[in-house]
Amino acid sequence: MARLDRILIHLVVCAVAISGEASPLRFLVVGDIGGMPLVDVTAVQLQVARSKIGRSRGLTSIINLGDNFYFTGTTFENVYRDTGVPWLTIAGNHDHMGNVQVQVSYTAKSKLWYFPSLYYNKVYQSGDATVEFVMLDTVELADYLFVAGHYPAYSISSQGPTQCLINRLVPLLKKYRVNAYFAGHEHNMQHLDHDGVTHIISGAGSRSDESTAYKQDMLQRGVRVYWK
Repeated sequence: MARLDRILIHLVVCAVAISGEASPLRFLVVGDIGGMPLVDVTAVQLQVARSKIGRSRGLTSIINLGDNFYFTGTTFENVYRDTGVPWLTIAGNHDHMGNVQVQVSYTAKSKLWYFPSLYYNKVYQSGDATVEFVMLDTVELADYLFVAGHYPAYSISSQGPTQCLINRLVPLLKKYRVNAYFAGHEHNMQHLDHDGVTHIISGAGSRSDESTAYKQDMLQRGVRVYWK
């Protein structure tokens, strides 16, 4: 089981180590790294860069939290090239004032800069422990939020509900006001609704199962069943 070993906060730099049974994963977290128009590289930038370079030995990656460039900004590689590890990057409000897609495209040209999309995830493995980073653009939020997974939380058919998802995923769907959760696994099509979240099952891509074995169970749980 992974455990959070330590969190070290030094002004704007946060170092996080996560230990599993294998080699520990080590990350630095920093935001607002952009320079200024008249002072392309600020004194604080250089201090932060030196700190990260000094801590980069054994690092897995650096989590970069946006506002990567202010106005004309600075050249990322000139300041941070000696860190030598991937920078998992998201956009800030100042990045959206320019052409943020240029930053996304730069991923293909740099060994350090990792910003493949405005929304993406990155998974690391340490022994039996899996660590996933979900990188979100919180500047341009979507009007609708959809989540997809193979297993359904609720189902009226042969496999029935997935209790661990009901315990762990469903509260998150509600908390973050997810509009719909899409799933497969059951070999049919279902349209269910629970606590304001629409649940769509579409698993009939190669076969069909007409079972309604868990329909009464779903109704007793307060799940609305619209069609199957």
